[in-house]
Amino acid sequence: MTTRRSMRIARVAVIVGIVLALLAVGGSLWYYRLLSHHEWLERRLSDAVDRPVEIGGNLSVSWESTPDTGWRGWVPTPVVRAEKVSVGNASWAQQTRFASAESVALHIPLLPLLSRTLHLNHVELSDARLHLERNPQGGGNWNFLFGRGGGGGGWRVDLGTVRLGGTSVQYTDTALQLDLTATLTAARAANVADATAFTLEGHYREAKLKGSGTAGSLLTLQDRAVNYPVNLELHAGEVAFTAQGQVGNLYVDPTVDLKVSVAAPSMTLLYPVTGLVLPHTAPFKTEGRLQGSLGPSQAAWTYRDFTGHMGDSDLSGTLSYESRPTRPFLQGQIRSEHLQLVDLRPLLGLEGIPADPAAEEPEARKGRSASSDQLIPNVPFLADRWQTMDIHVDYQADTLQHGKAVITRDFTANVRLQDQQLALTPLQLTLGGGSAQLNLALDARERPVAGNLNLQVKQVALESLVEGGLLEEIGGTIQASAELAGHGGSLAGLLDTSDGKLDLYLKDGHVRRTLVELAALDVLNAAFSKLFEDKGVVPITCAHAGFDVKRGVAT
Repeated sequence: MTTRRSMRIARVAVIVGIVLALLAVGGSLWYYRLLSHHEWLERRLSDAVDRPVEIGGNLSVSWESTPDTGWRGWVPTPVVRAEKVSVGNASWAQQTRFASAESVALHIPLLPLLSRTLHLNHVELSDARLHLERNPQGGGNWNFLFGRGGGGGGWRVDLGTVRLGGTSVQYTDTALQLDLTATLTAARAANVADATAFTLEGHYREAKLKGSGTAGSLLTLQDRAVNYPVNLELHAGEVAFTAQGQVGNLYVDPTVDLKVSVAAPSMTLLYPVTGLVLPHTAPFKTEGRLQGSLGPSQAAWTYRDFTGHMGDSDLSGTLSYESRPTRPFLQGQIRSEHLQLVDLRPLLGLEGIPADPAAEEPEARKGRSASSDQLIPNVPFLADRWQTMDIHVDYQADTLQHGKAVITRDFTANVRLQDQQLALTPLQLTLGGGSAQLNLALDARERPVAGNLNLQVKQVALESLVEGGLLEEIGGTIQASAELAGHGGSLAGLLDTSDGKLDLYLKDGHVRRTLVELAALDVLNAAFSKLFEDKGVVPITCAHAGFDVKRGVAT
């Protein structure tokens, strides 16, 4: 039995030896031909990637052991090194060359060559220049890198890992008006064994881009299991981003797990950079964890447990984004422990809007300063953005404050954007022992934008607002209602064309004499002084004012 087993082992060893010898002879002949004929290698590579490939310098080959286990580990891997290598570009691209490098090292296993596959197990580039470009139709000039080149001879290319050292990468996207250049160098970074440092510079529309950071040096483009470390700081115009964490599955459907902070003078400035439709706000900064997939066709991510501030108000919450066949969908909850009344002014357009050099709309690029002589803001809605996504976000503030004074301890707003229809359903708060509720609906499917406003104020004690510092000249309990409908490109334009009705009731109240004086009503001023012995207070048992509104005029 032992003899038979030994004979079988010997036969297997002989067969393996013959195979290895044939591979060695074939590989030696193949590489002898490679070294002897630059033109032959250039033709093979050009056929494989369907682009012209030129080698203007020396060629050399060395042999390295293979990390594979089993019999494959007996087959060494040749490393081909070439100097002054260039690869041609797509026919539609602006640059003549897709890539060039002073030196290139290719780790090429022998066995795949038997099936006419050039498997580039590992690629090292030195002093390389890459020109990446996307055309207006969405096609990229880099597509051939992943085995899509199919020129004559039936050869195909599989790319494994890439190391970029001393490399410049330029990315141009004509449709997005984006031009970005990255410079990469070898570096050391915490928790990254073999890091690459990079700097970014360019422009997006009229906004300047500038950034820096570190990342892993091995780009495993086809291995879903690889997590690529990233540490990034980026400024896009007035918007600042930082991100630390990992990006995985870079080729097919990138996934992220990053600690991300975002800061800008207003949330509306995020739209050109991220595509998120957000309102104009006070300056803000948030920090949270971004997890999910960033694939262009199946993006789904969550900005989890973020904290930060908007003006002098705190912010916290979670937002989730999902790409859909019609429009992407953003949903979530945002909360403030203390919301300052002054931080609502930008939302209402009372602070104007900052210029946004990255915006597509001319009015957004110019911005608009606040007008001191305008009671109702005339800030444009930018309604074209409403067709780009749907939103369901709920907001709650534990307290609404004017400075240190608490106006209300219950403030909520439900924001809905669906099929170009924006709604607050409702915005409500408890106020002075009563309540106030606003329902606002704006429909951008009509131009100018159609708007409907319904306001209900019930049993609000004005004295509590005096304590909050909002009113000092009037007291009592009020009820009010407003129903208005109009069309316009801004809140001012909408109210200028509105029709509807206004009603105001005041019960058991008073008006300070100074308010009458401010109104310059001299006759009433004299009468009140006589009747009430100039005590400075005019009592009101009950008062009602009702108005019909036609084309923005109340009568």
